[in-house]
Amino acid sequence: MLAAVEIFNKPDFLYREEAFAILVLNGWELLLKARILQGAQNDVRVLYVYERRRTRTGALSRKLYVKPNRSGGPHTIGLGEALSKLGSDVPTAVVANLEALTEIRDNATHFMNISTELAHVVLEIGTAAVRNYIELSQRWFHSDFGRFNLYLMPIGLVASGVADAVFTSPDEQRLLTYLRELASSPTSHAGVDFHVAIAIDIRMRRSPGASVQVGITDDPSAPVVQVSEESIRLQYPWTYRDLSRRLRERYLDFKENQAFHDIRKAVEEDSRYSHVRYLDPQSPAGGQKRFFNPNILSVFDQHYTRQ
Repeated sequence: MLAAVEIFNKPDFLYREEAFAILVLNGWELLLKARILQGAQNDVRVLYVYERRRTRTGALSRKLYVKPNRSGGPHTIGLGEALSKLGSDVPTAVVANLEALTEIRDNATHFMNISTELAHVVLEIGTAAVRNYIELSQRWFHSDFGRFNLYLMPIGLVASGVADAVFTSPDEQRLLTYLRELASSPTSHAGVDFHVAIAIDIRMRRSPGASVQVGITDDPSAPVVQVSEESIRLQYPWTYRDLSRRLRERYLDFKENQAFHDIRKAVEEDSRYSHVRYLDPQSPAGGQKRFFNPNILSVFDQHYTRQ
């Protein structure tokens, strides 16, 4: 996975999206096999592919033999069989994401120089693949990725010149259509932890002057930045009922009891997690409603057991 991210983030590397897809799927296959081994107490035979052999009479044997690979070693299962063995242990959004990456990999030989449009789609699907990988690694093996910079930089999508039009082959258009259908399917909206693709909007603007740091302050002399109610709701999308439902879906031992209320109230005043919307902003004593940012899940992760 580190190799995939490193290659993708190179500023000028031909065939990088295709190489990224190949390496990411390799990393995912190893992760899934590790999960299977974990459930089998590290009995590596669970990963072998078995076959029946012909007897002297020509009939198939009842006994199963380990299928050898080209070098004579044991032939092991691939990504698809690993997903099949794990079943519901792998979220549906993750399966759809891996299907999209597999299609990109399988078509790699046709697109030696893929278009900017397809590169953008690969970025969105690849970003989801890396995030999903980290999330499941932490759930299954308590892996710590704090020392790694596992993120994809979109700078490679910025062309050096201006193009009036982008022409893609019929094969590439079919691939783009397939990937977009996967990303827009109901599976892609199944939850906040796993994704088929993550939308990334890249915009280039000229700065009128030097950059400035921005923060929230009550200083009347500070520059004014207008924030609409709509933008606030995007940052705090969950109501109290949404939060409690998410917590029930996320944890095995969650109960909407006093312990939960104590944890919630302890962080409600932190703007990273919560925001109060008043019916009349000029009269805080009036009606109000509290909304929550999904970041609050990191607080509850410290107190409850994940599913």
